Amino acid sequence: MVNPQASYYSYRQRVEQDQIARMERIPRCSVCGARCAVCRRLKMRDSRACCLNAKGRSVSESPLKGFEKVFHSQRAHELRRFIRPIHSITLDAGSGTGLITRYLSGYVIACDLNLWNLQRAKTRVVADFVQCDLSALPFRTIFDNIVSSEVLEHISQPEKAVREFRRVLKPRGRFVGSVPSRSPIWKFRSLLSQTHPHSEPFHNNYSRSRLGSLLSTGFRNIRIVPAVLGMAWFFEAKD
Repeated sequence: MVNPQASYYSYRQRVEQDQIARMERIPRCSVCGARCAVCRRLKMRDSRACCLNAKGRSVSESPLKGFEKVFHSQRAHELRRFIRPIHSITLDAGSGTGLITRYLSGYVIACDLNLWNLQRAKTRVVADFVQCDLSALPFRTIFDNIVSSEVLEHISQPEKAVREFRRVLKPRGRFVGSVPSRSPIWKFRSLLSQTHPHSEPFHNNYSRSRLGSLLSTGFRNIRIVPAVLGMAWFFEAKD
C-alpha cells in the first residue's frame, strides 16, 4: 500500500527540484550576481537595469515573490514571537528546510519525512536531524516542547500525529504550531501565488472548531488564535 504522506513529500521534492532547475536557466545579474527573473520577464539585454542596490545585494527578485512565499515569511516572523524563547529539548516536527528550526533555542531535533529537505536544512541551521514519519515517531517521552508549523494540513491522518506528539511530550510539555485557516483569501491562492502547485494533494484548511477537535485527540488545554491577517491559526496545546 502506498503511504499518502510519503507520496506527498515525494511530490514536493519533485516540484522544488523543478523550481530550482527553472531558476538556474535565468541569467545572472552582471552587477550583483543574482539570478534575476525580472530581467527575463522584461527581455532586457543588460540585467543591470533592474539591480537597485548599489552595495551589490540584489533586490530585483522582490517584485516577483510569490504570494505564498510572502505569507510563509510573515508566518515565521509572527510565530517566532508566539513561540517565545524555548529551551530544554525541542522537537521541530515536519521541519522542512529549517524555516522555523533556526528560531528555536536549546537542544533541537528536527524531523521530516523528506530526506532532501533535511539535507538542505543541515546547511542552514544547527540541530540534530532525523528522517521519520510523524505518525510513528522513533522517540520516547523526552521532549519539553514540540513545534509543528504548517504541517498538520498535509497529513492524511493528522490525529495519529497529534497522539504521537502527546506520547513523546513530557508532563507539562507544550505543543505549539500553526495551520492555514479558511480565510477567503486562500480561494485566490492559485491566482496570487507563483509558488503554489495547482495539483498539490493533502492541503487542508482548518476552521477554529475543526482544529480544536483535532488537538483534543491528544490534549486538554488548548489555545487557538488567528494570525497573519487571519490566514492562519496559531495554537498552543498542553495536557
